[in-house]
Amino acid sequence: MFQVRYSSRIDGDGTIYGECPNSGVFMTVEGIATFRTTGAGAFNEYGGTKFRGAAYFSSATSSLAGLNRMCLVYASDVDGAGNAT
Repeated sequence: MFQVRYSSRIDGDGTIYGECPNSGVFMTVEGIATFRTTGAGAFNEYGGTKFRGAAYFSSATSSLAGLNRMCLVYASDVDGAGNAT
């Protein structure tokens, strides 16, 4: 399970810049990792948004510590009803 507080702004050309400044939490049975993300996006034809960006994790849990050295690339698509993939 994960929880994210993502904020964004719409630029003059209609593109969207968004970020989650170290307020994301990823919880597993092994432990917890926090993360921050940045991304660029745009509105889609379904009344939602699409974002592409990078995420950086931090964890003191040994089973999740391998994430500490990685930059993970993500793609997020949200439809008009708020359903995200």
